[in-house]
Amino acid sequence: MTQKPKQDPKQAAKGCAIMIAIAAIGFFSIKSCFFNNDAKEQVTKPKFTKQDAVVQSHLCVEKLLKSPGSAKFAYQPDETIEQINDTTFIVLSYVDSQNEFGALMRTYYKCKVIGHELGQARCEDLKLEEK
Repeated sequence: MTQKPKQDPKQAAKGCAIMIAIAAIGFFSIKSCFFNNDAKEQVTKPKFTKQDAVVQSHLCVEKLLKSPGSAKFAYQPDETIEQINDTTFIVLSYVDSQNEFGALMRTYYKCKVIGHELGQARCEDLKLEEK
């Protein structure tokens, strides 16, 4: 009968530790490939903010002004921006701009801004009132 040479217990423990480390690395590599979709979606999906709504409202209002280059928009404190949901805001403000005769006029406006993916937005229910 032939006997197998005895293996050193330290080498056996070292071999087991290496196998466990390789298994753990493999497990976490596979897990990150298949189960990490939520983190990718959060990174790629930008949030539509109050400031985005204000900028979009300015763009929409400027399209309707006689002299958009002369437009001076009011400072926007948070109280004049109402958030309806994550992507919809109502902006209440005013703009000073020149009319067709060159006189400076103050125009109050109310604009509902709806944000979309890819950083795009649209204005709805835009109302202007000169005073």
